[in-house]
Amino acid sequence: MPDPQLLVIEDDRLLGELYVDILKEKSVTCELIYDGDQAIQRLKEITPAVILLDLHLPYISGLDVLEQIHSEPRFANTKVIVATADGVRAKEVSHLVQVVFLKPVDYSQLINTVLRLLAE
Repeated sequence: MPDPQLLVIEDDRLLGELYVDILKEKSVTCELIYDGDQAIQRLKEITPAVILLDLHLPYISGLDVLEQIHSEPRFANTKVIVATADGVRAKEVSHLVQVVFLKPVDYSQLINTVLRLLAE
């Protein structure tokens, strides 16, 4: 099975499933992970084109996941979108990612951003 184009890392199950559903409608292959530990384990196996990352995750924080992504050269071309309700953390990581969305996320903006990043 090929790597998903988009890896969604979101601990709010309903929100994560909503992200995946709306992006699958646009033919984006997605995978959903619910916590930071699972994300670190899965990222050892796949190299998605885009990662949609929440910062406040159980077990391992989204900041630690982001640090892991930046520490591995194979993720050099992987684009990262942060979706968080934490405006302070959003500012702190804005220079490390392509896009930051403050929750609640505008779904049409999310779709357009993911499609644009996949096309780059």
